[in-house]
Amino acid sequence: RCGGLESLYCKEWGCETAGTAYWQPRSSWDLITVGQGHPTGTCERTGWCNPLKIEFTEPGKRFRNWLQGRTWGLRFYVTGHPGVQLTIRLVITSPPPVVVGPDPVLAEQGPPREIPFLPRVPVPTLSPPASPIPTVQASPPAPSTPSPTT
Repeated sequence: RCGGLESLYCKEWGCETAGTAYWQPRSSWDLITVGQGHPTGTCERTGWCNPLKIEFTEPGKRFRNWLQGRTWGLRFYVTGHPGVQLTIRLVITSPPPVVVGPDPVLAEQGPPREIPFLPRVPVPTLSPPASPIPTVQASPPAPSTPSPTT
């Protein structure tokens, strides 16, 4: 009923599933919603931009076949606009490998050195004072020296 790519999957009214229009097309089963985005920079060549805001619906977030992808037909509600084909596909790429080393700091330090064995010396334990008040001992008086005579 809705046709294929030749009619951008929109052969007749009622096939629209997601978009921004005065009749608010929505479907409970479509994987995306499409709306009008906002330009983020200057438009190349023409100066005319019509960016799209594409969001995944709950069924779209659960969809497991994004590697194969899905294709939609997209028509702007403008007389004479032929429409465009839109394919969304997940492409998994591996980042390029990052070379690690040699570490110049380790080269400056050189190989690890062996630490000589140091014998353990027992640490003396101090016994607590018998009384909580420390005792003070007076030191003996300094010896007196005779005064020089003249």
